[in-house]
Parts: sequence; C-alpha cells; structure tokens
Amino acid sequence: MKDKTVLVTRPNYDPTTSYIYYWSQKTIDLAKRKNAKVLEISGDRVTKKEFEGRMKKMKPDFLMLNGHGLADRVAGQHHKIILDKSNSHITKGVVVSALSCESARELGPHAVLKGARSYIGYEESFIFF
Repeated sequence: MKDKTVLVTRPNYDPTTSYIYYWSQKTIDLAKRKNAKVLEISGDRVTKKEFEGRMKKMKPDFLMLNGHGLADRVAGQHHKIILDKSNSHITKGVVVSALSCESARELGPHAVLKGARSYIGYEESFIFF
C-alpha cells in the first residue's frame, strides 16, 4: 500500500484564519506520526495558482482546506478564492475536509459530482464563540 499524501491549506491573515492556522498543526502532526506525506501551503502562498499546481503535481489522497468560504467557494489568503465550482474537478479521487463556512452546501456536492471521494464541511456558518 502506498503512503498517503495529505495537502493542507493554512491561510493566516485575520483572527479566524490565525486560529485555524495554529489548530491545524495538531492534525498535521498526527498525519506525520501515521507516516503520511504532508504538504502545506501557508500564508501568502495560499493562492489559486499554488493550490492548483500542488493538487495536479502531488495528487493528494486527503485535502484539508482551511479558510473563509461561502456556499460555492473556499478562499485562501486574503479572501482570494482557491476552490470553487470552476475548478472543483481538481478534487477527483480526493477526500476533502473543509473548515470553511457554508462550502458543503453547494461546492461539496458539486465536487463529489466531479469525482471527489467525499466532501466533509459545513452547510452553515462556522463560528468561534
């Protein structure tokens, strides 16, 4: 069995993305302990171009998206869209987990129709209290 590859996006530019940036380190550490190959896109590198390039080149088994979102999109650094319906085909064969508001409402089902193995996310707003 081949080693699993995990791609994690970690924008970090406001209080919400800063919290998620640091919390996601625990998931990254666990994946590494389980011998997964972990690829990270962090900070100003969380752009659509960088994201698409890593997805195409590395073909991850698991995608952990962190960032702000709406029903039809997930953003990277500074609210710049990295995944939406126009490029959701890039998740074909991938298990997607999105810590992003609302993206499971429209983007998730659309990604599954385009071949994602699954899309785990939120249909409503994800709020810190």
